[in-house]
Amino acid sequence: MTMKLNKSAAEAARDWWQRLHPNPVTGRGGDRAGRARLRRASGPLEALLEPQTQALIEAVRRASGKAWSLQAQFEEEETLLLRFGVLAILLAETDVHFEERQRGFAGLLGLTPDGLRAGTDDRRRWSVSRFGAMMRAWKEPDDFCRHARRALNVVRREPFDAAAFIRDVIGFDGAVQRKWTFDYYGQPQLAAGDGKAGEQESPAAGHDTPEEN
Repeated sequence: MTMKLNKSAAEAARDWWQRLHPNPVTGRGGDRAGRARLRRASGPLEALLEPQTQALIEAVRRASGKAWSLQAQFEEEETLLLRFGVLAILLAETDVHFEERQRGFAGLLGLTPDGLRAGTDDRRRWSVSRFGAMMRAWKEPDDFCRHARRALNVVRREPFDAAAFIRDVIGFDGAVQRKWTFDYYGQPQLAAGDGKAGEQESPAAGHDTPEEN
């Protein structure tokens, strides 16, 4: 079982992200030094050593309330902490968009380089093989972080649903893997409650053929 952030917890993480970056509207400079250290972090373990990541964890813990202790007991502590390290790195490398769109992160990756919906044979911003490699890596925080950092270079200046991204990175499981896959291909998801969310493998997970982005 992975931790599922409630609305308050996701908003606390989003507030942390916005404070980390400069705000051109208010003139706030953000935490430039902290942001730079997280961007230089080699992986989630190194990011965990940064006070900014510890502040993120504490903010989410406080905002979660009782849900934190109820869910944390079912997830391996090391994995949970490493996921927060992953999230801190990814948010440090993601430009803040104060007018967010509802399009998901994976949906942006699946568009054509011109930002259009991709057809079956169209080239995508993030190739199917690269996307599949990221999906297969979700159980390994270091590997997932490496792939996701590369993917962010494709979309980080475009608004996307940051709250959903935060919830997904912390609570990544088979269901999130499939949701990202359907978003990537621009397809509607299977009906909720079909009883198979924890059993089926993402369609993207089987792509091994090298393909350039």
